[in-house]
Amino acid sequence: MVDPLSDVLELLGAHSLVSTGFKAGGPWALQVPSFRGLKFNAVLKGEARLLIDGQVEPIVLRSGDCFMLSRGTPFVLGCDLELPAEPADGVFAAARHGTAVLGSGEDFHVVGGKMVLDELSEPLLTDELPDCVLLRRETEGAQAVQWLLARFVREIEGGGAGSGVVAGTLMHLMFIELVRAHLSSHREGIRPGWMDAQRDDRIGRALGLIHARPVHPWTLAELADACSMSRSSFAERFKRKVGFTALDYVVRWRMQLARRDLGLPMGNLALIAERYGYSSVSAFGHAFKRVFGTTPGQLRSPRT
Repeated sequence: MVDPLSDVLELLGAHSLVSTGFKAGGPWALQVPSFRGLKFNAVLKGEARLLIDGQVEPIVLRSGDCFMLSRGTPFVLGCDLELPAEPADGVFAAARHGTAVLGSGEDFHVVGGKMVLDELSEPLLTDELPDCVLLRRETEGAQAVQWLLARFVREIEGGGAGSGVVAGTLMHLMFIELVRAHLSSHREGIRPGWMDAQRDDRIGRALGLIHARPVHPWTLAELADACSMSRSSFAERFKRKVGFTALDYVVRWRMQLARRDLGLPMGNLALIAERYGYSSVSAFGHAFKRVFGTTPGQLRSPRT
């Protein structure tokens, strides 16, 4: 069975970049502007408070905690959020040897990076995540991230041959482990979406089938039968869990794949339309615009 999360990460061309570390000491506060992609950080030393724009209560971060910010929302990080916050751009511009320092730099230390995604399809992943995915050091399942983090720190501090590539790979694995920890956590009152729907045995099976055979002419009856459910029960459950009808999800996933294909050197529009089950370029274009709000021609790679 195909894993939808792996499918989505591959589609989005997800790759991770190691960012500059940060140390602070004394009274301090740092203002970080909006950003693209996902931002991952791990606290190696000390304690701080994180306040994301639009939220009322700050998150207390302690040594060993890891967190991922998914929406590019500006935030303030500091020991005292009542202090005037220093703009992060200036602080990080003065970084030396891969670490930016604010104040004495003796009390707090955080390292991290970011996962860069395909800009147009990025919401496919980020819309499924909360503003902040927090993994406490003592949380069940945190051991994998802690092992990766320890190895990551050794790589960035050691600076041996190939350390940049190894550190980037470890960072990517930490991103994925945080998403997996989010998936396995028991949360109340979450909104529907494909990511959380994977936890449902029957709807998760339907998602796996759709991702495994995206060009198959799926019918509601066929998907319901594969999940050992009646059509009406399956249709209601799928929409409640995913947020779209099953057949609408099929179309949306096909269009995501088609958009990727449009950027390939041999991305012929008529052939792509036929590949995903459309008898005409016009019908394909209508479905494409319904999903992305623009026509396939406007997104064609200059190479095609």
